[in-house]
Amino acid sequence: MGSVSCLSFAQFVLDPANEQLWRDREPISLKPKAFAVLRYLLENSQRLVTKAELLERIWGGVHVGDSVVKAQLRDIRIALGDHAETPRFIETAQRRGYRFIATVCRVAPSVLANEPRPVEGTFVGRESELSCLSHAFGAAEAGRRQVVFITGPAGIGKTSLVDAFCERLQGRSAAADGWPGRRSGRSRHRCGRRRSWPWSARVQHRIARVARRHAWPPRTAWP
Repeated sequence: MGSVSCLSFAQFVLDPANEQLWRDREPISLKPKAFAVLRYLLENSQRLVTKAELLERIWGGVHVGDSVVKAQLRDIRIALGDHAETPRFIETAQRRGYRFIATVCRVAPSVLANEPRPVEGTFVGRESELSCLSHAFGAAEAGRRQVVFITGPAGIGKTSLVDAFCERLQGRSAAADGWPGRRSGRSRHRCGRRRSWPWSARVQHRIARVARRHAWPPRTAWP
């Protein structure tokens, strides 16, 4: 019988076999019922899980009040640093149930092997995103023009994702032929009468310049 896959989301990994939640290789304490609820939501991510379904699956049909379910969700949100009003992970469907809204990936238990703890900013469980970037980079190498946006709330790990991808590229032969590396920056708000140029306008202007130079009209619809 094969080993049970771990469930990865953001910087967290849930290990069902050992009933342990990890954040950046650090164990996070959860009570058994809260762990079971979180696992069930992860295994059914992106769909509404009703309260009746949770009661049947986690409590085996034993009659408990709504306050018990809410208490487990509160403990889970505290462990994840999530908020019911502005959820990153668990969304509440009023009077109906809950939905896990973040991307969940199945990863091998080997990601939790006794390895040195990664340096600050490193994450686990982003293989699908790294695969998408690798595919886009391969298309760029083949001469297919494209723009790739990495978006998400502040602190979710966008820069860490790019850094991890760049580290993977460093071992490729392209490194010897002008490997592009990474350029970073941040937007700044200007004070006074002069207003800053919105980033979308800057990008649109740059695409138009490239289009005129290479005689291919941009087809992106800008708001």
